Amino acid sequence: MMSELEKIPKENPFRVPEGYFEELTGRIMQAASNKPRVKTVEKKLFRLRPWMAAAAGLAIITALSITFILVSPGKDQTDIYRDLSFNGTVEEIFSGMDLSAIEEEVAGIISTTGFIGVENSDIIEYLMMQNISILDIYEYF
Repeated sequence: MMSELEKIPKENPFRVPEGYFEELTGRIMQAASNKPRVKTVEKKLFRLRPWMAAAAGLAIITALSITFILVSPGKDQTDIYRDLSFNGTVEEIFSGMDLSAIEEEVAGIISTTGFIGVENSDIIEYLMMQNISILDIYEYF
């Protein structure tokens, strides 16, 4: 292997023209100054990126707020629900109502469900003692 290295001449095989390195800096500066500077759109978008993210976040928050306002129940509906959840005694609930008509209606509902051997009036009396409203009975049956 040493014999092959000995065959290669010791002098540098590459030649540099005279004055090449002295003129190199001047040529590079001239080439750089001849090129027009172009502002790319990418750089502008990169600078606008935080503002675009903030605008998108604000748009999402606004959309969610509007959706929540449109979907949430209004005050009128809340008042209706409050009226339906009356927790009085049976006498207070049915005061001023025709109890015989209510008993007949509930008896009609109960008799269609097939309680054999139990009087309808007993069932209605039991339900009223348990503070079960007529609305609950209608929902169940």
